[in-house]
Amino acid sequence: MPESSLYGTETSPTDWETDDVDTSEDELASAAGNSHGPKARSTTSYSTQSVRSRHLINSPKPPAPKAISACLVDPFETLPIEVDGVTNQLLHFYGQNSYWQTAYALSPKIKPSIKGSWEYQAGSCLTHFHTLMARSALHQLRMNAKYATPATKKALEYAALKHQTKAITILRENVELGSNADLKLILTSIISLASFEQRYGERKRAVLHFRTGRDIIRQIGLQDGLHDRLREEQALWFEGIYRDPEASWMWGGEDANMRLGWLKSLLRDVDRMWKDRQLLPLKDKGPYVVEDLRVHEFLFRETTGKSVSVYGDIDEFIAQQRCVLILISIMCGVLGVLEVQSHLKLVSKMMALQVAIQAYVGYIEDLLVEHDLGKEQAVADLLWMMCQNYRDAKPRLASAGTVTVRDALQKLNLRDCHWRASGIANLVKYLPQNRQLSLRNMLLDFISGEPYSGKIKFNEFEFSYAGA
Repeated sequence: MPESSLYGTETSPTDWETDDVDTSEDELASAAGNSHGPKARSTTSYSTQSVRSRHLINSPKPPAPKAISACLVDPFETLPIEVDGVTNQLLHFYGQNSYWQTAYALSPKIKPSIKGSWEYQAGSCLTHFHTLMARSALHQLRMNAKYATPATKKALEYAALKHQTKAITILRENVELGSNADLKLILTSIISLASFEQRYGERKRAVLHFRTGRDIIRQIGLQDGLHDRLREEQALWFEGIYRDPEASWMWGGEDANMRLGWLKSLLRDVDRMWKDRQLLPLKDKGPYVVEDLRVHEFLFRETTGKSVSVYGDIDEFIAQQRCVLILISIMCGVLGVLEVQSHLKLVSKMMALQVAIQAYVGYIEDLLVEHDLGKEQAVADLLWMMCQNYRDAKPRLASAGTVTVRDALQKLNLRDCHWRASGIANLVKYLPQNRQLSLRNMLLDFISGEPYSGKIKFNEFEFSYAGA
């Protein structure tokens, strides 16, 4: 079988599982040179990229990929695509640790569900798959900007345009089906293109994609819109790492009043929990997160103005704020479960709440230790651990504490806690930075078991333990 490879005529799987950001320049150039497409130019200008994209879309004879041996990437011929030599290299690069470290600041110890899962991506949504390939090409251009040869740059630029164009073409074909179109497939495509445009394209175009995604989710519902674990985990994480509040496929200005109600309800619960825990014996009034835990270091480190990833677009303060809100939302959720148990006295409820939250924090701490995540890693890593593993929490907490504690944790709706925290976090992004800082510091003091020394006010609501 004829084959075109970036790594020579004979390439074993172990040869292309190394972890680096270098590309094989000769083969990339050869693959680009053998394609009869338009001449590649720089992709640093989005206007130039748009013109070339339209040219490719309208081209009557798009370049045909040169097939390679199926034994390299698809031994059972299950992928619904033909893979040429360059695409094979893009697949390889996308699965490397270095891609995730530089693009998203994720530790190499983390094995995310979306990492290297291109078989799933291609099978579930071809638009999404081609968008990932465009990401892989553009990220290699970013990482090799100083050292790549002109031929390599040309090959990667062309690959990025080819896959981006294919993604848009497939999406258009799906939309043209009208009432017969698969809205879930369209939603996945739009979400993928929105996050792509957010980093590599125009903000205006990205916001339009995000808004369209929100409209579809409102049509089909969250349950159907993010119907599997992979999509939901990705959505929860991506909603929590960027500062732009409009970069959301869940939340918009139309539901701001509802989410303001969520924020005020959360703050009332925090205020009530603070008052009620004063009834506990002094020895039981300790912090929910003790200082010697790795979780504590992630939550309490200074993150103001700090961004990570080679693009500098992942905001550590925003990620940290989201982690804090997740923890507080879980506290409020456990409190809600305990409050319906009328036979429990108030002190017993607050003791159960303390034990339940410490058990959850212990679960997250174990994950951090297991993945060797500490002060050298970004807060985005903690957010990933909290979002990716939330469905596994209940089985791991099945033996925590007393019967009352275990029952509360098993009845807790963790999914609701995560999405509520996501909605509140998005709303808070609209606040001035000083008010965001005040909110974070107040909630951290509460987690530490300390009274807040400042004052914070939302509308007419103030906190009793803030000295009001």
